[in-house]
Amino acid sequence: MHTARFARALVVAAALAAVPQVAHAEMTIKDDSTHSRAMHADAFVVGGFFGYFHFGLGAWFAYPIMPDGFLPTLNDAFFIEAGGAVERYSWDWGFFGVNCSYKWYRATPLGGVRWSFYLTPDWTVYGTAKLGYGVGFASSYSCGGYSGTDVGAPSYSNIAIDGAVGAHWNFSPDWAARLELGYFGVQAGAGMDIAPGT
Repeated sequence: MHTARFARALVVAAALAAVPQVAHAEMTIKDDSTHSRAMHADAFVVGGFFGYFHFGLGAWFAYPIMPDGFLPTLNDAFFIEAGGAVERYSWDWGFFGVNCSYKWYRATPLGGVRWSFYLTPDWTVYGTAKLGYGVGFASSYSCGGYSGTDVGAPSYSNIAIDGAVGAHWNFSPDWAARLELGYFGVQAGAGMDIAPGT
């Protein structure tokens, strides 16, 4: 629970810190001219809560399929985005004097769409929806005096559905920091444009 409160506080603090900069910047959200958008790649670290403590690394690749989005009066764009993360989970609990600890690794590839809105030259906000498949591998397990490992065989697998919101801070013409809250928990990273715009 402490991890969950910390993660939520981190996202809120980052959002509040961005408000003064957006408020004093040149607004571009109503720029309805024709735009060119570049393919973009992000790398990130992730920390999660949702009942388990976990952390990991991941990456996204985005391709603009609609450089001017769906809304003709707004500066938006629609991307196909794919990637995923590899994470390490840790779960410790106890009941009736029995203490248990379970640790495992999880790989989750995902693919879907991202809808971006360009508020200012420096700030872009977005929503994303993705579908994928996660596979977990047990690392260690102990409970009530029993312990063991099961590395090499999947301990579980499941369909993963990701709905997330986030922001890019464009701190240079080709580079941007990324902060996102969604399926993986809190993601923080950076990325760059990797090809000419479409």
